Amino acid sequence: MSDEAHSSQAPEEPRELRLLGFVSEHFAVFSFLGLLLAVLCSTLFLYGYLTVFDQQLIWIIEYPDILKFGLVALAVMSTIIWIVQALIANAISAARLGGKTRAAAVGVIIAATFALWAISVAMLDMSQPCDDPSA
Repeated sequence: MSDEAHSSQAPEEPRELRLLGFVSEHFAVFSFLGLLLAVLCSTLFLYGYLTVFDQQLIWIIEYPDILKFGLVALAVMSTIIWIVQALIANAISAARLGGKTRAAAVGVIIAATFALWAISVAMLDMSQPCDDPSA
Protein backbone atom coordinates (compact mmCIF):
# COMPACT_ATOMS: atom_id res chain seq x y z
CA MET A 1 0.00 0.00 0.00
CA SER A 2 1.20 3.43 -0.76
CA ASP A 3 1.21 6.49 1.46
CA GLU A 4 -1.19 8.25 -0.89
CA ALA A 5 -4.01 5.88 0.00
CA HIS A 6 -3.65 6.57 3.73
CA SER A 7 -3.27 10.33 3.54
CA SER A 8 -6.50 12.23 3.18
CA GLN A 9 -7.20 15.89 3.04
CA ALA A 10 -9.04 17.60 5.86
CA PRO A 11 -12.73 18.09 5.12
CA GLU A 12 -13.53 21.48 3.71
CA GLU A 13 -15.05 23.93 6.15
CA PRO A 14 -18.75 24.66 5.46
CA ARG A 15 -19.53 27.87 3.62
CA GLU A 16 -21.59 29.26 6.51
CA LEU A 17 -18.69 28.90 8.97
CA ARG A 18 -16.30 30.60 6.55
CA LEU A 19 -18.77 33.49 6.16
CA LEU A 20 -19.23 33.77 9.93
CA GLY A 21 -15.45 33.76 10.41
CA PHE A 22 -15.04 36.47 7.78
CA VAL A 23 -17.71 38.68 9.36
CA SER A 24 -16.21 38.11 12.83
CA GLU A 25 -12.73 39.08 11.65
CA HIS A 26 -14.01 42.28 10.03
CA PHE A 27 -16.65 43.21 12.61
CA ALA A 28 -15.68 46.90 12.73
CA VAL A 29 -16.09 47.27 8.97
CA PHE A 30 -19.51 45.59 8.98
CA SER A 31 -20.62 47.73 11.94
CA PHE A 32 -19.54 50.86 10.11
CA LEU A 33 -21.39 49.73 6.96
CA GLY A 34 -24.54 49.12 9.03
CA LEU A 35 -24.29 52.58 10.56
CA LEU A 36 -23.66 54.14 7.17
CA LEU A 37 -26.68 52.37 5.67
CA ALA A 38 -28.90 53.47 8.57
CA VAL A 39 -27.74 57.08 8.27
CA LEU A 40 -28.26 57.12 4.50
CA CYS A 41 -31.75 55.62 4.79
CA SER A 42 -32.73 57.98 7.59
CA THR A 43 -31.38 60.96 5.62
CA LEU A 44 -33.53 60.04 2.65
CA PHE A 45 -36.53 59.59 4.92
CA LEU A 46 -35.90 62.89 6.70
CA TYR A 47 -35.52 64.83 3.46
CA GLY A 48 -38.61 63.18 2.00
CA TYR A 49 -40.58 63.91 5.16
CA LEU A 50 -39.56 67.58 5.21
CA THR A 51 -40.23 67.98 1.48
CA VAL A 52 -43.89 67.13 2.09
CA PHE A 53 -44.26 70.22 4.27
CA ASP A 54 -41.91 72.69 2.64
CA GLN A 55 -38.81 72.38 0.48
CA GLN A 56 -37.10 75.18 2.42
CA LEU A 57 -37.10 73.10 5.61
CA ILE A 58 -34.35 70.87 4.18
CA TRP A 59 -31.83 73.70 4.54
CA ILE A 60 -32.44 73.87 8.31
CA ILE A 61 -31.18 70.32 8.91
CA GLU A 62 -27.55 70.08 10.04
CA TYR A 63 -25.15 67.13 10.08
CA PRO A 64 -25.56 66.38 13.81
CA ASP A 65 -29.33 66.14 13.28
CA ILE A 66 -28.81 63.60 10.51
CA LEU A 67 -26.40 61.61 12.68
CA LYS A 68 -28.85 61.58 15.61
CA PHE A 69 -31.67 60.46 13.33
CA GLY A 70 -29.42 57.74 11.87
CA LEU A 71 -28.42 56.46 15.30
CA VAL A 72 -32.06 56.27 16.37
CA ALA A 73 -32.88 54.38 13.16
CA LEU A 74 -29.97 52.00 13.78
CA ALA A 75 -31.15 51.36 17.33
CA VAL A 76 -34.69 50.62 16.17
CA MET A 77 -33.49 48.32 13.38
CA SER A 78 -31.10 46.52 15.74
CA THR A 79 -33.88 45.96 18.27
CA ILE A 80 -36.21 44.53 15.65
CA ILE A 81 -33.48 42.24 14.31
CA TRP A 82 -32.61 41.12 17.85
CA ILE A 83 -36.24 40.26 18.67
CA VAL A 84 -36.75 38.36 15.41
CA GLN A 85 -33.47 36.49 15.92
CA ALA A 86 -34.48 35.52 19.46
CA LEU A 87 -37.86 34.23 18.26
CA ILE A 88 -36.22 32.20 15.48
CA ALA A 89 -33.61 30.76 17.86
CA ASN A 90 -36.34 29.76 20.31
CA ALA A 91 -38.37 28.17 17.51
CA ILE A 92 -35.35 26.14 16.39
CA SER A 93 -34.62 24.97 19.93
CA ALA A 94 -38.31 24.12 20.43
CA ALA A 95 -38.27 22.01 17.27
CA ARG A 96 -35.57 19.83 18.85
CA LEU A 97 -37.68 19.13 21.94
CA GLY A 98 -40.18 16.31 22.17
CA GLY A 99 -43.55 15.56 23.71
CA LYS A 100 -45.31 17.99 26.03
CA THR A 101 -42.24 20.19 26.39
CA ARG A 102 -42.27 20.83 22.67
CA ALA A 103 -45.94 21.79 22.72
CA ALA A 104 -45.39 24.08 25.72
CA ALA A 105 -42.36 25.74 24.10
CA VAL A 106 -44.23 26.29 20.83
CA GLY A 107 -47.17 27.73 22.81
CA VAL A 108 -44.89 30.17 24.64
CA ILE A 109 -43.27 31.26 21.37
CA ILE A 110 -46.65 31.81 19.74
CA ALA A 111 -47.89 33.72 22.81
CA ALA A 112 -44.76 35.92 22.84
CA THR A 113 -45.11 36.65 19.13
CA PHE A 114 -48.79 37.48 19.52
CA ALA A 115 -48.05 39.72 22.54
CA LEU A 116 -45.39 41.66 20.59
CA TRP A 117 -47.81 42.07 17.68
CA ALA A 118 -50.63 43.19 20.00
CA ILE A 119 -48.37 45.76 21.68
CA SER A 120 -47.32 47.19 18.32
CA VAL A 121 -50.96 47.40 17.16
CA ALA A 122 -52.01 49.03 20.44
CA MET A 123 -49.22 51.60 20.17
CA LEU A 124 -50.19 52.34 16.59
CA ASP A 125 -53.81 52.75 17.64
CA MET A 126 -52.83 55.12 20.47
CA SER A 127 -50.82 57.30 18.11
CA GLN A 128 -53.85 57.99 15.92
CA PRO A 129 -55.70 61.21 16.73
CA CYS A 130 -59.16 60.79 18.16
CA ASP A 131 -62.00 62.23 16.07
CA ASP A 132 -64.51 62.07 18.93
CA PRO A 133 -64.23 65.25 21.06
CA SER A 134 -65.98 63.60 24.00
CA ALA A 135 -63.31 60.89 24.36
